[in-house]
Amino acid sequence: MTIGHPQVYEKYRIDSGNKIPKHGSTEYSLITETGNGFAFMDNGNHLLACDGTSHETVGHDIESPTSKNRPYQPTKWIKAESGDILFEAPQGTIYLKAKNILIESTGADPDGNIFLTSCNDVYIKSTDSVTITGTNVTVSASKTASLIGKSFTNIASNFVSLADTTEITKSITSLDSAIEGLLKFMEMV
Repeated sequence: MTIGHPQVYEKYRIDSGNKIPKHGSTEYSLITETGNGFAFMDNGNHLLACDGTSHETVGHDIESPTSKNRPYQPTKWIKAESGDILFEAPQGTIYLKAKNILIESTGADPDGNIFLTSCNDVYIKSTDSVTITGTNVTVSASKTASLIGKSFTNIASNFVSLADTTEITKSITSLDSAIEGLLKFMEMV
């Protein structure tokens, strides 16, 4: 094949050396007659165009990743040596579905954060237990906060502070009495 000249077939074309606007020159590309295809660019980029559903299935003939007979090797591995990875579905839903799901942040201070942001509800449900641990844990609600235990609720601390934000200017003695009342209530439970 001559550089810069495509090989054209009935339903597709193979190309190399031609420029794609905003992307550079192709090292190798395959484009169908409907405009779907892929290209490897001379700048190291990979482009994929698919008008419909892109479906990939891997791992049919390998042992389970947790098998003791082999070291851990992911069946599907997407790795960005530098930069970010973005999954975006502006008009849809992103599903993560697996036997186990692990989310780990490995950065060092000030990085190493996990942020969950929602314009509506964040709902966590487990048939067993939900544990939140941290050096400092804050639950802040601009409207209502509820802590409900169907059969038992345990609050344990070296110091418990209860304050109604509209009554914050009241004397500390009323706060002490609220804490005493809570401690007596906890002894009865």
